[in-house]
Amino acid sequence: MFLHFLLFNAQASVGTSVIIPADLLTFGFFAVTHVDSFGFGDIGNIDADIANAIAGNPVESQGGAFLFNITEYGVTLAKKLPTKYGDLYVGVSPKLQEVRTMKYVQKVDSFDSDDVKWDDFKDSDFTGNVDIGIAFDTKYDVTFAVTAQNLIPKTFDIKGNDKGLSTVKGDYKLNPMVTVGTAYTPVEWITLSADVELTKRERFDDVTGTINDFNNSFDDTQFVSVGAELNAFDWIQLRAGYRTDMLGTIPGTVTAGLGFSPFGAFHIDVAGSYGGSGVYGGAVEVGFTF
Repeated sequence: MFLHFLLFNAQASVGTSVIIPADLLTFGFFAVTHVDSFGFGDIGNIDADIANAIAGNPVESQGGAFLFNITEYGVTLAKKLPTKYGDLYVGVSPKLQEVRTMKYVQKVDSFDSDDVKWDDFKDSDFTGNVDIGIAFDTKYDVTFAVTAQNLIPKTFDIKGNDKGLSTVKGDYKLNPMVTVGTAYTPVEWITLSADVELTKRERFDDVTGTINDFNNSFDDTQFVSVGAELNAFDWIQLRAGYRTDMLGTIPGTVTAGLGFSPFGAFHIDVAGSYGGSGVYGGAVEVGFTF
């Protein structure tokens, strides 16, 4: 059996935030958009037969792409609680989520580039969710934290239009993500950190209608990450790190980032990652503090 499924898997994120600190309650606003996509080729046994190809029989093989785009608009409320052992920070972020999906699957001999138009495929859906976080900053330059994102699990149908094959279907799972982490600042301008995801990220799932059996855990991930940051006068931050996927879906990935925050009022962070074998990632975040 000839089987080729995952041809590419790409992700990208862009976000912005505004933070307004206050003694009683710190609050802020944020907006972030994330795109997740994958493409596949589904090769049939008949098409792999040379004699069948020479005979000119109809092609069975198919290919396509799925895309999931989520844009979040939210507000963050955070409170600092001093204790004799250090400062406890508690935060909550209710958010509105706008979801768009796209799907195009077609026989390889029927593919038409004119059918691949974003306006034809996008399907908007609005929903809500919430993130929470707790951090404890000890008096010994060590911070411990735990975050939980998307506390309300959601499943979205990846919809297309009537120009592709309707027999191939799939979902996108937005499951709760719990992460624990710690950071150590041995000197003022160096911070070392480590994070562990306690839950796996499922993403694309329940793909059915393909010729060959589809492995729905092909994009499941659960990372352990370590990193370091060099902070020059609170103006420029240079970051580097490494993360490994405990599920083995993605190879070990090197990450790097650069932050710029003049006067502590404007922040821009650019990050990238590389894991070999065509595994790339990128993110951009812009923020303002008043």
